[in-house]
Order: sequence, then C-alpha cells, then structure tokens
Amino acid sequence: MTDNLDSIQSLLQQVHDGHDAVIPTEAEISAKEAEEAERIKNAVLKFKQEVLSDPKILKRVKKYRREGIYAIKPWQWTAIIVGAPIFLAMLVYFIHLFSNVTRSNMAMRDGLKLIYSRHPDEALPLMNKAIELGSEPAVTFLRFGMALADMEYTDSAIQLLDSSMKMAIEKRDMTTMALAASKSAELFLGEKKHEEALSRLKAVLDLDPRERNALLIYGRILIEQSRYEDAEKAFIASIERNPNSLMPRWYLRQAYQLQGKTVEAREQEDYLLMARPAGDENFETLTGYAELLVNYGRGDEAEKILMKLLASTLKPMPDVMVTLGYLSLEKQDYAAARTFADSSIAIAPWFANSYVLRSVINYHDGNGRDAIRDVDKALSLDPLNAYALYTKGSILLYDLGMYSEALRYLYRAEKSGYDGMFLYYNLGAAEYYTKNSKSAILNYDKLAPFMKGNIDIQYARANAYLLDRQLDTAQKIYDKLFSEQTRNVTLMNNIALINELKGDTVAALNLYWKASQTARRLEDADTVALKNIARIINGEVVNDIWSAMHSEIVMRPRGVADPFSMKKRMR
Repeated sequence: MTDNLDSIQSLLQQVHDGHDAVIPTEAEISAKEAEEAERIKNAVLKFKQEVLSDPKILKRVKKYRREGIYAIKPWQWTAIIVGAPIFLAMLVYFIHLFSNVTRSNMAMRDGLKLIYSRHPDEALPLMNKAIELGSEPAVTFLRFGMALADMEYTDSAIQLLDSSMKMAIEKRDMTTMALAASKSAELFLGEKKHEEALSRLKAVLDLDPRERNALLIYGRILIEQSRYEDAEKAFIASIERNPNSLMPRWYLRQAYQLQGKTVEAREQEDYLLMARPAGDENFETLTGYAELLVNYGRGDEAEKILMKLLASTLKPMPDVMVTLGYLSLEKQDYAAARTFADSSIAIAPWFANSYVLRSVINYHDGNGRDAIRDVDKALSLDPLNAYALYTKGSILLYDLGMYSEALRYLYRAEKSGYDGMFLYYNLGAAEYYTKNSKSAILNYDKLAPFMKGNIDIQYARANAYLLDRQLDTAQKIYDKLFSEQTRNVTLMNNIALINELKGDTVAALNLYWKASQTARRLEDADTVALKNIARIINGEVVNDIWSAMHSEIVMRPRGVADPFSMKKRMR
C-alpha cells in the first residue's frame, strides 16, 4: 500500500476533508448505526497507523492540506494570465462573425422573398444590408439579379447582373462572372438585342471557350440568326462539357428540326425520352421535355417533373401550374385542372394563360359564357397570346358557328406561333364553312400524316375537294372511305354528285336512289339524295354544289385528342 501512492489518492482526500469529523455516539444512533460507526472508526485508525507512518505519504498529505488536490502550478498561472485575454477576444470575434453571417443570410432571404412577392423596391435595401453585414457583393448582386430576372424586372436585373460580373472579374471569381454574364446575355436575347448579348458572352468565352451556359445561349442566338450549322457546333460543344444535361440536346434537336434534318432530330428526341433531368435545366427545357413526354403518353412522368420544379424554388410559376392543369385535362380530372387554374390566377393575376386554361375548363363544363369571358380576359392581358387566340377561335367555330370571326382569331393564333395539332383542321373547317374551298384544302394538306389518316378528317378533305370541283381527287378519297362503309348514305350521295358533275347521270341516279332506299322507312330516307333525284327528273342541272352535297363535317374527329389538348399526336 505504501508503494502504490496514486491508488489511495482519493482516500487521502477523504482523510483531508473528514478526519476531524465527529463520530455519532451510541446514544444518538440505533444499534445498527452504532456498529457501522464503530467499524468506520476502526478502519480510519488502522489507515492512520499503516499509511500515514510512511514519510513519503505524510509529505504528500501535508502538501494536499496546504494546496488542495487541484492546485495550479506557477507556470499554469502564467499561461492563464496571458491566454485568457486572447481567448476572450477570439470568442467575441466569432460571436460577432456568426451573428453577422446569420443576419446577412436573413436579410438576403427576406429580400428575395420580397422580390418574388413583387415588392422589388423594398427588397433592394435588404440587399445592401446583407452586403454591409459581410455578404460577398458579387454573389449578392447575382442572386438578386437572378430573382429580378425571374420576375421579369429585366432592366433592374441587367443592372445588378452587370455589376456582379464586373465585381467578380476584379475578385477573379470566374464562376460568378460566368453565371452573371450568361444570365444578362439571356435577358438581352429575350429582347432580341443580339449585340448586347454577344458582348457579354464574349467576356465569358474568351476566358473559357467551353463554358456550357455561354455556349447554350450563344447557340440560341445563332438559331435566331438562322445560322443553324454554327448553332449545332455550339450545342455539341456544350454537350461535351455537360453530357448529362437535357438542355443542349433540347436545343440541338430544335436546330436540326429547323433545318429539316428529321433523322438527326429524332436521334436527339430518342435520347431525351430515355434520359432524366440532371437538375440544371431551364424552364423552357423542362416544360418542353414534359410536353414531349405527354406526346408519347407519359403524362405521369411529366407531372412528377413539373411538381418537383414547383417545389424547388420561391419563384411563382404560373406557367408550370397551367401546364399541370392541361395534364389534368388529359386525364379528364377537371376538378384538379380548375384548382391549378385558380391557384395560378391567385398568384399571378397578370398571367394570361391561366385564364385560357380556365376558359377551356369552363367550355368542357358546358359553361360557354364563362369560357368566353375568361378567354377575353386573357386577350386583354396579352392580345397576341397564341393559346388565347386559338381558344377563342375554336369556341366561335365549334359552338357559335361564327366562321369568319373564328378564322380571324385562328389565323392570328398561327401568326403568334400556335402549333397545336388541331389548328390546321380548325382553319380548314372554318374556311370550308365559309365556302373558301381552296383555302380549306391548303390547311387540310398541312395536317400531320397521322391526322390525315383519320376517317372524319379524310371525309372533310374530300368534301373540300368536291366543293372546289377537283372531282377526281375527291372521288379517290370517297371511294376509299366507301370501301369500308358501304352503307354510308352521305358517301353514296356525294359520290353520285361527282358522277353527275362528270356527266354520268345514270350512275348518279342509281347511287342517289340507293342512298334514299337505304333507310327502312320513307321518312328516314336521305333527304339530300331525294332532292337530287327530283332535280334530275325535272331536268335541272347542279348550280349550287353546296346544296346538292352532304356538306356537314365533324368538328371533333373521332380517335384524335381533345382539340384543346397540349398533345401534338394522336392518343
């Protein structure tokens, strides 16, 4: 025990703290407690006799009594005296630093929220506050510039982005500089100011000729300048730098399409259909990609992509919500579609397409008056809105029979860039009903091959050719249809009319008679065929083809998507 000094250190402390303690007497405690007290007393006495007789231990006990177990050595006091002020200064510094960082981040966050809630004037003081609190000016200007661009405050956005670009160059922060310059160039591209856009892209590409965002915007400028081969090179270079992104392939596909390179365009389309978003795609690419998925019957995937896009940003995205509304229409979920439309209007009452969507929903619900009201609201906000013009023209055509007025809106929709699959059918139908047969044929001939093969569309085309007295072409189409519908009285009548116009009165009478006899009862007989028979018997010739033919055509061809659908393919 005398050799193992450290092992009895705690006992020494107990002796030091309690050796003079008063031991309770037997009169004050119970018999059991007295026995325990006696045992402890004997143990202490034994300890003093055996341990404290050792000179080394005695020396240490005296030292502990004098200084205590945790006594501080002189050199430790020196370290404390010198180090304490330094520690306190560092503590104050870090508290101040993290406090400023937190306050700066809060100012940044609140400022961005104000921009996205359309209060940019209130947001800019918070931007300056964030910078005063230590936020990097170039990065801060970039973030606020991006937010202003999102909300279409273009001039203010460009000012901040250009300032960010200059500051980043001074700091040699090439990442921030490239982002600011590319976004500024994209805004100028949206305003068709190519020279201003190119000057900013040059600053980036001079430093890094393969910077992917700059190459993408450069390629888009080249497309607008009809320099398609140069645009291809820019997009391919961007793909090499970022092979997983959908953006360069999306725009490369567009360049191929504009040149009529259908094989190459289809190759990129196939890749897009196999790929998944990498996370860096812009809005145009993601919504276009979603539309592509819809056209191939993958609406659920498109919906997931757009819902993820909505959840990823503070930016109000009424355009995404409208697209989701149309996807709900594809599934005939009109309640969900209306929710998207109403929500879009609530967050962005200035966005015309929200009212177009609600107009289409009202039309499907049989509420024509509200449908017209909403589409008129959309046109008051954006007179050149292609979807609004198409929707207004289609409603006038389908329900109101205002063919000339419908044509005016539909042609304006085409001029504004509308490219839905029903556009040319509706134009053809409106021209046909105004008896402009040549214009009707021109529009029908613009239909995609998959639509031309539709029975109802083929019949409408044949009628237009008949009205235009292109008898051989009309008969060729009718004969093909009649081979599949041998009891169709409208086909019989119109084929008979062609025979009559060609001078074969006997063949015409036989078919007119067959058409009238197909009905089981006389009152159900084909009235147009009966009138034609009576006219021939009276020796009268055909003066008005329209009255002698079955002129009715189907407004919504069977087997084809909803005329308001975002699809450009058949179901």
